[in-house]
Amino acid sequence: MQLFLNNDDMKRLFATIIMLFCVVEFIHAQTNPCPGLKNPIDFAIHQYYSGQTGQRVSGESNYSNTYIQLTSAIIRNTGLASAVSSVGCSGRDDPNTRTRRFLIMGSGNDLNTSSQLSFLPNSQFVSSIRIGNSCYSAEAEGLYYTMTVTPQNALVFIYYSIVLENALHSASQNPEFIIRIKRQNGSTFSNISDTLYYVVQSPVSGGSLGVWTQVGSAVYKPWAKAAINLYNYLYETVRIEVLVGDCSASGHYGYCYIAGDCQPMSLQASGCSPGASNEVATITAPTGLSGYQWYRSRYGELGSNQITNPANYEPIPGTRGQDSILDVYVEDFPYDQTTGNRVQCNTFKCVLTSYLDPAKPILSELYVNGCNQKPTVELEAITQCDGSILVIDRSTTPTNEGPIGGDTALTHWTFRNSSGQSVGTAIGGQASHVYPTAGDDSVTLRTISPLDNTCYTERTLPIHIRKNPNIGINPSRTSICANDTITLRGTCSDPIGIIRHRWLIHDPIDGDTILTGNPVVHRFSNTSTVEYTAMNADSCESTVSTTISIGYFPDLEITGDSVVCVGNSNTLHVSCNLPGCTYEWYNDTLQTTPLQTGADYTFTPTRNGIMFAKVISPYGCSTWSMFRYRMLIPTLEADTTHICVGDVVTLTADGADYYIWESSPADPSLDGQDSVSQVVVTPNVSTTYTMTGFGTNGCSSTPLSVTVMVDPFPEFSLSYTPEYINLFEPVLYLSDNSRSRVRSVWFFPTDGTEYPTTARNFEYEFQNVLDYDSIPIRLTSATINGCAQDTTFYVPVDVFTEWIPSVFTPRRDINRTFGLQNNIKALDFTMTIYNRNGLKVFETNDQNDFWDGTYKGKTCPVGTYVWIITYRQFEGTDIIKKKGTVLLLK
Repeated sequence: MQLFLNNDDMKRLFATIIMLFCVVEFIHAQTNPCPGLKNPIDFAIHQYYSGQTGQRVSGESNYSNTYIQLTSAIIRNTGLASAVSSVGCSGRDDPNTRTRRFLIMGSGNDLNTSSQLSFLPNSQFVSSIRIGNSCYSAEAEGLYYTMTVTPQNALVFIYYSIVLENALHSASQNPEFIIRIKRQNGSTFSNISDTLYYVVQSPVSGGSLGVWTQVGSAVYKPWAKAAINLYNYLYETVRIEVLVGDCSASGHYGYCYIAGDCQPMSLQASGCSPGASNEVATITAPTGLSGYQWYRSRYGELGSNQITNPANYEPIPGTRGQDSILDVYVEDFPYDQTTGNRVQCNTFKCVLTSYLDPAKPILSELYVNGCNQKPTVELEAITQCDGSILVIDRSTTPTNEGPIGGDTALTHWTFRNSSGQSVGTAIGGQASHVYPTAGDDSVTLRTISPLDNTCYTERTLPIHIRKNPNIGINPSRTSICANDTITLRGTCSDPIGIIRHRWLIHDPIDGDTILTGNPVVHRFSNTSTVEYTAMNADSCESTVSTTISIGYFPDLEITGDSVVCVGNSNTLHVSCNLPGCTYEWYNDTLQTTPLQTGADYTFTPTRNGIMFAKVISPYGCSTWSMFRYRMLIPTLEADTTHICVGDVVTLTADGADYYIWESSPADPSLDGQDSVSQVVVTPNVSTTYTMTGFGTNGCSSTPLSVTVMVDPFPEFSLSYTPEYINLFEPVLYLSDNSRSRVRSVWFFPTDGTEYPTTARNFEYEFQNVLDYDSIPIRLTSATINGCAQDTTFYVPVDVFTEWIPSVFTPRRDINRTFGLQNNIKALDFTMTIYNRNGLKVFETNDQNDFWDGTYKGKTCPVGTYVWIITYRQFEGTDIIKKKGTVLLLK
């Protein structure tokens, strides 16, 4: 039959073989301790020693056990003992045994140290070997312990205590103790190294005692422990030699006590370490050494040709020099560079330090392979806001195989509350549970390794259970009126705080409003639905709703007499548009006690005032309304009492409900303006208007009158000279002779200025008249009452023109004289006038001189007269001569 194994099977088989090998080695070590060394109760002195003292003879004494050969002999002290020693023996030893050089010692104390030194190194021993005695024989004794080194006995511990008489000689003469290790080389034994060779001498004369204790003439060194690491000499034969000698001068004694033990010189790696930590194995080194330094492989399990290469190792952090036990964790296994997963097995190394000579350390290296069977725990937890949780086992093997949760038998769940008490269990790759409340609970997951069903990882992991918050709505008022503002506060009875608040206020008329925060303030116009949604710190939401019912404010109407005649009573009535209202009357809104309740209120006012009605709906929504009333005390005013013909007058009455108007004499403009408080009239003559006021119930007042005086406009009459505007003397003399005139305003466009004056006559000199053929002049005349009217007349501008009238009438106001009319001053002027008989009746050289129709002071008869005028124009050279006739009229 052929057997095929994959890589994982090979790893598991190899781990099993290693474990079995370790178990066999452990059993072998327990059943084969170092025979003849620890507690040598079967040791017997060779018969040749019995009853003999001081003789230099040699012999052997063998154990029945063939593994160890114990050889003793009387030998010369190295340069200390004399060739022949005396036979006598003295001292404080037991007289029956003092001549014996080898004794099996049980419990008790050494007499030469005043019983301060025990025969046994510690409580683990029941016997020891004493080499030598306290006889003054100047001899030396030696104990040879021959053994074949195996992994089971490679670590040898020698416990020794030395008693030397304090000879106070020089160092070369004092008693001494020697312990050394030799290896067999053919038929001889040779020293191995100076680290396995230790010499102790008693203190010299005047020297320091150090670790020695002096009792009488003896000094002793308390029990000491020498760890001898023979792992480097596996399967070789070695000999442990213990020598003690007297001094060479006068035979001061020296002896020692010896006890020993051995241990296997190997590392023991345990299997899986189940539990919650990442510890996967324990490696145990031999105990009792001086120092331990632990290393791990950088690359996983090493082959025989790589295991001793220091470059393949790195120190394990956190290990201490005295730790003989190494706890191996998942992190102590490196990653496989090809797969990215941690390797399953790894090589570990321990460097051990031991001493035979306390000043010379012995270093040894031990190696062992440890494997990781322990699962890596990982779970996925899915919580819902109803308190339920779904847990899924995502644990993997050390080689990242899994999830293990796929195997029902390998996963065990325990659900726990916040106090750690179990509230439910389950088996399988996934499980669920429902917690009654939110909070911090836990789940214990035990994942069993599919590589070794005795190896598991169990951890209690925290879980946070979520619950929808238990919320409510707490309005600041439960009964409100339309357009009232209230505060909405969301409440939560859960310990987990709310992190988000959302309010949806649904008004069926005005639409939806969304608010955030807590609390919120909102003005309600209509009965609305309020939804409050709150999310807690676990992202769980709850929504609650409530209805805010709105009571509407009543619409009021107050009826009654707004204008009351003096001495009359007034009854006010209030009504509203809502059923079930109550009514209260006040004359001040600050009053707390109503004057009267009910829809009607009757009182007799004496002066103008205000009355307030308060109407309260069944929802408690109240509305105030004001009613203003007045006593019938009318007034009459005119915006003016003096007007001009055609002006408008506004007459205003007050203090009554309605009015009747009359006029004397009758004014047609008053027609059609009945009952109103204000009328507009246009009297043509002075008129008296009478108004009668009436109250709301028809009562009347005493009539009031006002007279409006109507003034006429002034009658225009004006004159000006000269009749033309002369460019050389542009001065015009004006007169406003209008009847009833008290004020004139002249306006000239040449400078755009109005010239008001109370005088009738006004003189004005023109500027810049060249651009005009004639100049319009406006005159406004006003009476004493401000009745004014205006007229515009034009005055021609004479630019080098002349005009000679053909007729004149001395008895008229206009055209009374005869002469040359010119707009410039003429030069070299002459004017001569003849009658029909050729008589010269008038002659002048002054252009401004005119003929008034007389001759020598007497008026000339009506008729035709001949005139001759000559002159020269300004800046001209030619004499202009004019001739014509003029008709003189009466």
